[in-house]
Amino acid sequence: MKNEILDDIFNDQLRSQLEPNEKVVWDGSPTITTYTKLSIIIGGIAIILCFLNVYFRKMDFSPIIYPLFGGGVALWGLFQSKRIRYLITDKRIIFQLWKKGKKHFHTIYLDEIKKILITDEVKKNGTILLQMKNGKIKPFRTYHLQNNAERPHVSLEMIENVEEVAEYIEIGMHKSNLLK
Repeated sequence: MKNEILDDIFNDQLRSQLEPNEKVVWDGSPTITTYTKLSIIIGGIAIILCFLNVYFRKMDFSPIIYPLFGGGVALWGLFQSKRIRYLITDKRIIFQLWKKGKKHFHTIYLDEIKKILITDEVKKNGTILLQMKNGKIKPFRTYHLQNNAERPHVSLEMIENVEEVAEYIEIGMHKSNLLK
């Protein structure tokens, strides 16, 4: 792990969410895609150019507000995506999501999932959509991390090795249904 101190804090928070004898199968977060990297670079350049324009040309701030806003949105998207975490156990999926600057934990038990769909697949990275057995109820909202549009189903966004992670969920769903 890259930053053991932060990872330990994160793991301690997740451990408090686990039930006795629950086993962790997979732990992850959204990956940084080429699109995200490009957005960050373009956003950073836009912000720098805007400030240089204002400083050296004594330009009015109003014409540069749109590129400045776009750059800020790109950088904020990266910041948000790195704070999201997912944990798949032998019983459920735990989501660590952020809303209005506050961390929220959400849970979906594997036996509540009807089927999973994989979308946006690029070089083994993709999004997993979870279609619930009770299709009328979506337990919480998740958003497409590149355009911030609400997903029609609960999702695990920008997952590296998405096929492998989807298989963990399918195996857990199968075991959960056998135990019923």
